[in-house]
Amino acid sequence: MTKHKDPIDANALEQMTELNIEQLKAAALAATDAREWSFMERGSEIVFRVKSGMQAIFKLGRMHDSLNAEVRANAAFAQAANPASVLELIADLERLRTMQGSAESIYQAHTSIVYTALQSQEVKS
Repeated sequence: MTKHKDPIDANALEQMTELNIEQLKAAALAATDAREWSFMERGSEIVFRVKSGMQAIFKLGRMHDSLNAEVRANAAFAQAANPASVLELIADLERLRTMQGSAESIYQAHTSIVYTALQSQEVKS
């Protein structure tokens, strides 16, 4: 069974107006590992089951096709956006930010060299 860290402050999550990577990362680290749970459709139910024994059942209504589709879509999203996937995306984002910072440094150095060379040519003229 997965050990859980302290849950994220619910007020902080409600008050977020923009994406906060650190809070998203903390939430993913605190969540149950995706290998520990599953969604499955069983007749007129979608069952969320955790290996530790916890289970939640979402009843699908006969007359609520759009609601049923929404429940199925939410279950599919929860499986795709599992904690490991979120952490991988955050790591990719951090790598891209590092690369962007390096690219900006290279650009600034190149610009400085070109500017200095142009200034040197103007002085000679």
